[in-house]
Amino acid sequence: MLDCLGAEGAAPKDATNLVDTGGARVVTLGDLFQDQLDKARDTFNKMQQAKGYSALDESQLFVGPNAFQKMAASKEVDAIVIATPPYFHPQHLEAAVAAANTSI
Repeated sequence: MLDCLGAEGAAPKDATNLVDTGGARVVTLGDLFQDQLDKARDTFNKMQQAKGYSALDESQLFVGPNAFQKMAASKEVDAIVIATPPYFHPQHLEAAVAAANTSI
């Protein structure tokens, strides 16, 4: 189960590929902006429901500058693909590692 931060760019493309070819399921979404989050939610709900998966849980949708931290801390997430702009990678990786260390 994956999370997808950012409704545009590489993140949704990577997550879509994993759902289509790898049997993954997106369980969290996050974006800085509510309208982009809503757009991504609708896209992933349609795609995943066509594969027999349930719709995204509203409690797993995060908006704002700290969405990545909430996504990483979700107990629903098994894997994280970091596909944000490169200058965010260290901060997002740190959040993913911190979340993983608290769940061990």
